[in-house]
Order: sequence, then C-alpha cells, then structure tokens
Amino acid sequence: MAQKPELDRLAYVSSAAIAALMREAALQYGVVVLVAAIPIIVMFLLSADFIFDRAKAADEAQAKLLEMAKRELAVANAHAAELQPSERRFHSDFTARSTHAAIGMALAEQNGKILQVNQAACKLLSYEESYLVGNAFGAYLPADDFTLFLNEIAAVRDGGKNVT
Repeated sequence: MAQKPELDRLAYVSSAAIAALMREAALQYGVVVLVAAIPIIVMFLLSADFIFDRAKAADEAQAKLLEMAKRELAVANAHAAELQPSERRFHSDFTARSTHAAIGMALAEQNGKILQVNQAACKLLSYEESYLVGNAFGAYLPADDFTLFLNEIAAVRDGGKNVT
C-alpha cells in the first residue's frame, strides 16, 4: 500500500535536510564532527522509519476493515434479496389478498401482542381488526390452549427447539 503523500514529502525533506547538514558539517568542521553526528542521524532515521511503518500498518488495517465491511454488506444484501419474495408473499396475506385468505393469520410480538391480522382471523375470532390489534393474542384462546400457546412461544424464543 502506498504511503500518504504527506509522509512521502516528509521523507524527502528529511533526507534532503540530513544530506545538507552532513555536507555543511564536513566542509566546516571536518570529518570528525560528521562521525560524531552519525548516532544522532541514525536515531532520527530509525524514528522516521518507525513512524512510516506505523502509518503503513494503520493504512493496511483500515483497508482490511473496509474490505471486511464490504464483504459483510454484500452478504447482508444477498440475504435481503433472498428474503424479499418470501416477505412479499407473507405480507400480501395481510394486505390486498387478505380479504380472500382462507386461513386466519395474526402477526404478533414475542409477548403475544397482536400487530396485524387478516380478515379470515377476524372472522374466525368474531372481532374487528381494530379491536384485535394491540391486544394480547392469548386473550382470545381457551385456558388450555393458552398454556399450549405460551409453551410454543417459549420454544420459538429458544431457537425453535421442541416446537410441536
């Protein structure tokens, strides 16, 4: 992965500055001063190298995270596309086709609160949709069936194990 432009400029300017300082030191003070400056120059170059390596590692990590996010988005979009036909069929039973549905259906929250019902369910329970929506589904079941209903809801919450 390429370094950021500002790091490239910094590396160039640093190298040029060190070269100029080394030349001037050699011309004015001789090779002895230049030899004495070498440890300082080496420390500077090692520090610069460390900074560049950290920047490169951060860029690579960010690129890896971006690639992972793209893959996850692609998988999520694929799942959404796979679910669309099923969702359309399911929701159509509560909308345009609901007056002709032969099976009573209700869409409820996990706690049993009714969110939607189709016309067949309204006829089966002998209540208007406006009365059923918002109420607990268990209120319309006989006591024995209500216990069975609660057990089935618990089984679904547990991942579908032991659903009858």
